[in-house]
Amino acid sequence: MRIEEITSGSSLTGLELYAVTSVIAVIPIADGAVRVIYQTPDGILQERLLGRADESELLSNQLQYRQSSRSCRR
Repeated sequence: MRIEEITSGSSLTGLELYAVTSVIAVIPIADGAVRVIYQTPDGILQERLLGRADESELLSNQLQYRQSSRSCRR
C-alpha cells in the first residue's frame, strides 16, 4: 500500500504487530513521508512516521479481508 492511499478512518495492518489499527489523521511531512496518528484495538492513541520503506509493511484491512475471503472460497 502506498502512503498516499492512507486516509483518516481507514483500518490498517502493519502499524502495530498483530493488530488492525484505525487511522485518526494523516499529516504530510515531505515528499514520500507522512505522520500517521492511529488508535490501537485497546483504544490507545499512537503515532508513527512513515516513508517509502514502510509501504511494503502496510496493508489496508479491507483489502486483506477480500484476499482472505477469496482463499476461503477455493
